[in-house]
Amino acid sequence: SSGINAEWPLRPGEQIDSIQSQLDSLNDSASDEILKVEQKFNQMRKPHYKKRGELIGKIPDFWLNTFINHPQIAALLDETDEEVLRYMEQLIVEETEDIRSGYTIIFQFKTNPFFENTELKKEFTMSESGEMGTTETK
Repeated sequence: SSGINAEWPLRPGEQIDSIQSQLDSLNDSASDEILKVEQKFNQMRKPHYKKRGELIGKIPDFWLNTFINHPQIAALLDETDEEVLRYMEQLIVEETEDIRSGYTIIFQFKTNPFFENTELKKEFTMSESGEMGTTETK
C-alpha cells in the first residue's frame, strides 16, 4: 500500500471529486468577489458617463451619424429610421444590480413627430437557465 492511501483513504476517483468540489467552491467565491468589484466600478463610472452624455448632446446629429457609420447597424436602417435618429438625444445602458441577470438600453428623444414617448426602453433579461428574454416600450 502506498503513502497516498494513508493520507487519502479515498479511491482516486473520490479524491478527484473532492478536489473538484473544493475548486468549485473557490470559483464561486471568486465570482462573488469579481461581481462586487464590477458593481463598485460601475458606480464609479456613472458620473463619467453622465458628463460624456452631456457633451454628446451638444453635437448635432451625433446618434444619427454614429449609427449610419456603423457597418452592421447602418445596413438595418431605412430613411425613416434615419429621420427618427435626428431626434435622439441620449443612449443609456443600465445594468441590473447583480449585473449577471441583464440590462436595459434606454433611447431618449426630443419631442418628435414619430412617437409620443420621449424614452424608449429595451430590456434584456437572462434567466437562471441562461435563456435571454426581452421586453420593450410599447
